[in-house]
Amino acid sequence: MTCQECHDFIDAYIDNELDVAASILVKQHLRDCTQCQPLLESRKALRSLLSNPQLYFEAPESLRGRIQSALPVAPRPAIRREKMRPINPWLFVPLGLAAAFAILLGLVFINQHAPSRRSFKRSAYGQTMVRREAKILTNGS
Repeated sequence: MTCQECHDFIDAYIDNELDVAASILVKQHLRDCTQCQPLLESRKALRSLLSNPQLYFEAPESLRGRIQSALPVAPRPAIRREKMRPINPWLFVPLGLAAAFAILLGLVFINQHAPSRRSFKRSAYGQTMVRREAKILTNGS
């Protein structure tokens, strides 16, 4: 690890935000590098100074009111009077039944207009084909 990489990772190292591998690399570099050790000590000192409770300041309540009065008033969005009604789940039951009925009617209609085996056998073409097949079967050729 280079000194620049250590400088990039040192704050995350102090806060214990690094994964194990990166933490080990930073720790090894800090152990061996005399130039990066003072940076670590100064960051630790800064952290302890910033954690001092005397540094915290609570803003007065009047500040919130002054800030809000200084801001421009945003126009309120128009309220929609009509609300969208939720979709009734029972609506899907009749729709599903209607779709199934339509598919059933379509299958019946297709089946009625398709040539059946009986009508094929009764047609002249069908009779010719049956005779030809019977002749082939009886003669063997």
